[in-house]
Amino acid sequence: MLYLSFKGHPNSFAAVLIVYGITDTLDGNIARYFNITSELGAKLDSLVDDIGNTFLGIFFFLLFPQIFWENLYQILMIIALFILVNILKVTKLKEVGLHFYSAKVAQLFTILIVLQIIYWGFNSVLFNLWFITLLVFSIESILAIIFFFPTTRTRTIFQLIKKG
Repeated sequence: MLYLSFKGHPNSFAAVLIVYGITDTLDGNIARYFNITSELGAKLDSLVDDIGNTFLGIFFFLLFPQIFWENLYQILMIIALFILVNILKVTKLKEVGLHFYSAKVAQLFTILIVLQIIYWGFNSVLFNLWFITLLVFSIESILAIIFFFPTTRTRTIFQLIKKG
């Protein structure tokens, strides 16, 4: 992805992004289907997700710097929340794993916004939906970490509230 970003190959970048999104979405389902799940696997999945999302942001900036600068405040807010969530995960939970459904929705919108920009140009409605899904995931994560003790098996904050 880095090479494709530096060389300005958005179509190849899009293909790799689609494969990344599909494999990231299906890896847990495949592990459960073959009954080869583990706590370590769930934690590593979250760690790889965070690393992948960090690099995706960098690659996005390299391919589309104008869009980055035109939406700087929203993007900086997402970056700050991403950093805060990860600091809270490591300091309070002593681990990196969270698997909320809101994260999957946010990832879907991340892929959609990048594909939208590559093939049809920037769309502020889709960008704002992406921004909102990332806000929801970030706020859900922060509240869950501060007030509860989520595990890699927690899917929503409502599970934690229901447990009491």
